[in-house]
Amino acid sequence: MLRRLLRQLAFRRNAVSPAGEPKPARGSYERVLAEAARLHRSHDYPALATYCRRCLASRGDEPDLLTFLASALAGQGKVAEATDALQRALALRPEAGEARLWLARLLVRDGRVEAAAEAYQQALARPAVAEVAGTELAGLLNRLGRYDEAEACARGFPDSRIAKRELAKSWFEQGRVDETVALLRSLVAVTDADPGVHSDLLRALNYTDRLSPEEIFQEHRAWATRHADIIEPQPRGLDNERSPERRLRVGFVSPHFRKHAVTFFLESVLDQFERERIEVVLYSDAARHDEYSARLRAIAALWRETRGLDDEEMAALIRRDVVDILIDLSGHTPGNRLLVFARRPAPLQMTWNGYPNTTGMRAMGYRITDPCCDPPGETEHLHTERLVRLPAVYMSWHAPRDAPEPTPLPCARTGQVTFASFNACYKLTATTLDLWRRILDRTPASRLLLIAVPSGTAQQRVRSTLERAGIASSRLDFRGRVEHETFLDLHAQADIALDPYPYHGTTTTCFSLWLGVPVVTLAGRSHVSRVGATLLTHAGLPGLVARDGEDYVRIACELAADARRLADIRAGLRPTMAASPLTDGAACARALQGAWRSLWRDWCTTQR
Repeated sequence: MLRRLLRQLAFRRNAVSPAGEPKPARGSYERVLAEAARLHRSHDYPALATYCRRCLASRGDEPDLLTFLASALAGQGKVAEATDALQRALALRPEAGEARLWLARLLVRDGRVEAAAEAYQQALARPAVAEVAGTELAGLLNRLGRYDEAEACARGFPDSRIAKRELAKSWFEQGRVDETVALLRSLVAVTDADPGVHSDLLRALNYTDRLSPEEIFQEHRAWATRHADIIEPQPRGLDNERSPERRLRVGFVSPHFRKHAVTFFLESVLDQFERERIEVVLYSDAARHDEYSARLRAIAALWRETRGLDDEEMAALIRRDVVDILIDLSGHTPGNRLLVFARRPAPLQMTWNGYPNTTGMRAMGYRITDPCCDPPGETEHLHTERLVRLPAVYMSWHAPRDAPEPTPLPCARTGQVTFASFNACYKLTATTLDLWRRILDRTPASRLLLIAVPSGTAQQRVRSTLERAGIASSRLDFRGRVEHETFLDLHAQADIALDPYPYHGTTTTCFSLWLGVPVVTLAGRSHVSRVGATLLTHAGLPGLVARDGEDYVRIACELAADARRLADIRAGLRPTMAASPLTDGAACARALQGAWRSLWRDWCTTQR
């Protein structure tokens, strides 16, 4: 509604008479709207709000003025007041599709998601905005975990690339990885493919059991060749002082500086750096902030809000900040800023912790890992980056303060061993489900608890696969997306956690170990399928790392048959983990500082 109104006012303002003179505004109301439009174009939102309120007080409710008022209030971050103004405008002009679409967006910003979904549904009935409303509604439903509804909504717009991307997200979350990959390939095949969509494809490929690590590496190189390696670095030289022993400014880039898996690992390290040697800068692309954000911000020497900056602007900001070492915490996950790194705004650039694979980029110089996740001499050919192996484990995990104490062994109370999976259903590949079927076959009195498998299509896929293989439905206990507290509490029902393959758990494994639940994992050939190996090795359980599928099944079944061993593990896991490198943020910080200093000295030497 506002866009159309501005276009109409611009047309009238620019119209000319036969004599070549501008036509005068027709009537006082048009003059009022013209002034509101001028204030809107100047982004003087406080003045616009004051002006609109004054006019509304004298003229009564007018839908156009209420729309301008909503714009002014939204521009000042007063989302609830903006929503109220827009609803008043729609009560006077209910047929306005653009306004209803804008209302839905404001309701999303205000956290009123059910009302937003209803507004989107109403906008769908307006042909002019139906496709935009439909694709945005599909996106909202995906974020709410209502994947079957999101799929149905996205299918209504088969010619829309945006709708197809949302459809791919729905399928991925339902565990339909092969279909997701095929759809994303079709989107990437077009000439002007979005780098973000291409990154979606790479992320999905990490979860498939149909490609080799070498094939997945070539896919990453294809992304970089197409989107990143063609970008020229910004022309101005770097201003970093070439002094090998001075204090280093280290920048971290992430859209997840809030309660998120990345933060669970980052927080334990950030406040352990020697502040006289390392200065931390956090570049936050987060859409919202919380108490975790506040804690990270308090640790950082400098906090930069970068959401809304394009890649060129963000790279220029990093250059002005004279960052020495810039660290990516996202890889090819949604919201990444890899094309900032492609512009080489810092002398040393590396990726760490947020993505279990190469970026494929030549501008990304290093990847931080450890000798277990990436055994020396075995995975270098799968990376464009030089691998920097920390001495013990590549990261440190910070146990949340709300984690409960480990509970007694469940099978001692129930008489039935409960295997459990706490991983998202897109990790539950055909290989994984077949391994679990074999375990359940050999332990006929056991059951399988599956957390984070959404109701509907996702649960039906897993259930039907296992039922066809002979596993009775009564042995399967599904839970959908649950709140964090419930997720933690459900560990009280688990005797043994089963790691998926090829994409291991990371945060989920750390939680399981902290809550006393041993995890059985199958080690593969690349980082994504070796994380479980490094976690279990450093938690004192290397015997739970399998060499192959048969070994995986044997370990799980033998463990299930030994209640005394299970009880001993459960009682000792937390103190063992607390004393291990997995939770030693200070040791990880020292290892990182040492690696960075060595690399910095090398860079200074090459610049002379």
